[in-house]
Amino acid sequence: MAPGKFKYKMLHFYFGLTGLFALLWVLLRSGTNPKRLTYPCQQASIPIALNWLLSAAAFLTGSIFIKKFTNFAFPLAVFFWRNVV
Repeated sequence: MAPGKFKYKMLHFYFGLTGLFALLWVLLRSGTNPKRLTYPCQQASIPIALNWLLSAAAFLTGSIFIKKFTNFAFPLAVFFWRNVV
């Protein structure tokens, strides 16, 4: 594996790990007291946690959409390719 590719994969791994830890930090640290969200440590971790949460939601939604779309579109593409082209 090329050194640049390994560095790229590790960057993605650490992005996911950091985002997950930031989300857990916000949830566990603030707890039931929303006033704690004004703490500087919480203010720093909220954008990281939300970025990770949005990327995870986009990945899951995109995966579901692609699975549903390919089940519908692939037979249509095969039909089009065999009969029209």
